[in-house]
Amino acid sequence: KYTSHFHLQLAQGVPPVKGHGQQLGQVIINLLMNACQALPDKRCAISLTTSFDAEEGVVSICVCDEGCGMSREDSQRIMEPFFTTKLDDGGTGLGLSISESIVKEHAGFLEFSSEPGRGTTFTVKIPAAEALPSEGAVPKASAAQAGSDPSGAGAGH
Repeated sequence: KYTSHFHLQLAQGVPPVKGHGQQLGQVIINLLMNACQALPDKRCAISLTTSFDAEEGVVSICVCDEGCGMSREDSQRIMEPFFTTKLDDGGTGLGLSISESIVKEHAGFLEFSSEPGRGTTFTVKIPAAEALPSEGAVPKASAAQAGSDPSGAGAGH
């Protein structure tokens, strides 16, 4: 409905992030819907890319559109609750404010850049989850407890 040019580029080896999947999904959907609504016609593209900065331990998700972009004035207010450029289209002005709050709750950042007439890029940056223990590994506390009673029954059971 919005574009015939949607590009998805998922980087290899991006680790999971620790967090609430439904909330993070809400952020991505909001960014994609905003990108769709910013497009002047179907010939303009939207891209979603992922990447991982191993040095920083941060997973990035970028949503980029070739839409109308934002003025400097709008860019300065875009994260404010109830600020919207889409009053005629039913915008509440809460999507980006809520998205930013969700990302912050996940110890992350929501950044953006925009240029009028050229489009906008929003980047979600969230710390990667700590490495999960490898299969068969026993956490230290469990190993110590297991070694104290071979029956596994433990004291008082």
